[in-house]
Amino acid sequence: MRIRVNGSRPRQKCAVVVAALIAVCLTGFTAGQCQRWVQLGPDGGDIHSLAIDPVTPSTLYAGTAGALYRSTDSGANWIPVEEGPFANNTVYSLAIDPVTPSILYAGTWGGVYRSTDGGDHWTVINTGLDDRRAFSLAIDPLTPILYVGTASSGVYRSTDRGDHWTAANVGLTDDEIPSLAIDPQDPAIIYAGTHRGGVFRSTDRGGHWTPVNSGLIDEFDLSVYSLAIDPAAPSNLYLGTNGGLFRSTDRGDHWTAVEGSLKDLSFTAVAIDRQTPATVYAATRGRGVYRSPDGGVSWTPINAGIPHYLTFRLVYSMVIDPVTPSTLYAGTRESGVFKSTDMGGQWIPVNTGLKAQNVRSLALDPTQPSTVYVGTERDALFRTSDRGLNWMSANTGFGVSMADPSLLSVFALATEGAAPFRVYAGTQDGVYFSTNHGTNWITSHTGLTDRRVLSLVIDPVTPTTLYAGTVQAGVFRSTDQGANWTPINNGVTNLEVRSLAIDPLNPTSLFAGTNDGGVFRSTDQGANWTPVNNGLTDLDVWVLVFDPVTPSTVYAGTWGDGLFRSTDQGANWTSALKGLSVRALVFDPSTPSTLYAATHQGVYRSVDGGNNWSPLNTGLTNLNTYSLAIDPVDPSTLYAGTYGAGVFRMELDCASRFPQFRRRLRGPRSPGPVHR
Repeated sequence: MRIRVNGSRPRQKCAVVVAALIAVCLTGFTAGQCQRWVQLGPDGGDIHSLAIDPVTPSTLYAGTAGALYRSTDSGANWIPVEEGPFANNTVYSLAIDPVTPSILYAGTWGGVYRSTDGGDHWTVINTGLDDRRAFSLAIDPLTPILYVGTASSGVYRSTDRGDHWTAANVGLTDDEIPSLAIDPQDPAIIYAGTHRGGVFRSTDRGGHWTPVNSGLIDEFDLSVYSLAIDPAAPSNLYLGTNGGLFRSTDRGDHWTAVEGSLKDLSFTAVAIDRQTPATVYAATRGRGVYRSPDGGVSWTPINAGIPHYLTFRLVYSMVIDPVTPSTLYAGTRESGVFKSTDMGGQWIPVNTGLKAQNVRSLALDPTQPSTVYVGTERDALFRTSDRGLNWMSANTGFGVSMADPSLLSVFALATEGAAPFRVYAGTQDGVYFSTNHGTNWITSHTGLTDRRVLSLVIDPVTPTTLYAGTVQAGVFRSTDQGANWTPINNGVTNLEVRSLAIDPLNPTSLFAGTNDGGVFRSTDQGANWTPVNNGLTDLDVWVLVFDPVTPSTVYAGTWGDGLFRSTDQGANWTSALKGLSVRALVFDPSTPSTLYAATHQGVYRSVDGGNNWSPLNTGLTNLNTYSLAIDPVDPSTLYAGTYGAGVFRMELDCASRFPQFRRRLRGPRSPGPVHR
């Protein structure tokens, strides 16, 4: 559509264009983004699967929770492929046709998809699949036979590139199949790694299966995460299990455990150099990546460049460049893709554009509204100062030296608007605070007998007073900005406190939401608590919010039975939104009758105080939302944090977002009418 303003002078037209361009550059906003979610980042996150094009190895694919990404420049940049099939769908496995690499397959939580054009377009191919949770895929290198390992129905086989599937489970005693591998020289031989039953082998393309577990001693050895076959000598196999790394030289008839420093570790991925098959790589749960130069006899850790706390991460998958095998890629849990160009001697993250973070908490800086803080699961904190256009890690001072990476989860964020500004973070290692907008963090643990902090609130009248909810020790209070903490649990019978809320007008009134204990209320700043659960049919309470105008009205979001509302300070509860898992709630500060709910089925909005709700999910490629934040200065901007796709932003009211556009295009400065 072209807009012509009759009689307007060129200078006026230029002013409009320049103003529009400046606004877009400064805010990242375009008109097409109004009432539509836009994915922001930060980069990184869970990479469940990786695949590399065997002919054009600069092309890679990465499967996440909610998207499939493709890179055509060796991982330097990533873009999502066709959105539809993978929105709200975890991509667990990927396979590329070795003869026709433009044909690829994706195994997801919702079934198997096929692309015939290098990932541009996808078709669902589930005919005959009784279980559509496709954990593993394997392609016969000589024929168009395709195999899929499912979560609970064993192995399925297709002879027509996935158009039709037939169960192939005769002899299988475990139906959960995390891994599949095909003998490259004799593709009638297939191996299936199971969750509890060890390894099974078929010599007739899946017609019949036989267990081959000699040498796999205990139940941990029988939990098989990965299988790899020597391409030059396929009688040599490697097995990554929950109980160690094993080798076989007789096609699985006998297995020998790799001893030494790798003994009893959990192995999640194994990859073999096709040009030099004696070179083998193995990823562990807890010790990073190892390399063997001699067919698995000796092993050396190769983790340079990977922050030492990341070596405790789970590596879901590894691929080797088939043309330049000194180049490796590792898909990790929470931290995206890492790349090495020297056989693992040095690793670098390659995550530009790969937005797959697990976001558990969000907060906007009330003194700098363009600044957003993002707390993740196991990847600590990120910050943006330009509304999500650019991100940086904001972890200086956090306990990144801790052995357990789960201690890097940030479950709660709270900001203090009054000078001097502070932002608080509730983590798996206690409470931290920053006085310089997240640049540095200071520990604030004294008195916390349980440092696993799930919830935080600040007294709106006396901001030196804070409350923290923990996993096993209930509620704590600090009256000195977190310097010291005291437990306040008199009357609290369930000490896992997932949520806290404070009356905005009467801060002596507090509510605590617990795991399976429901809601507790205090009227004396937490000194005493009383259960208030009448009418509450789900006692696992994830979020509590007071109505900002009428604080006698309180909302409670539960894990399994939706949202409840009380109009009498919690004495009685009634259902306000059924059947959803509600993890976060925010009110529109300019229109308090409008509130938003983050659920496992996306974001919902009510414009009448919770009486009626409608989904608000256009553009939201991952509906599993855990957190919400609304701009306190410009309430037309809403942020949502997802589990697996990072942060999204929506502009709710474009006209109010950019009133200067409306004035310039429609106001009295135009001497003539607007024609279209």
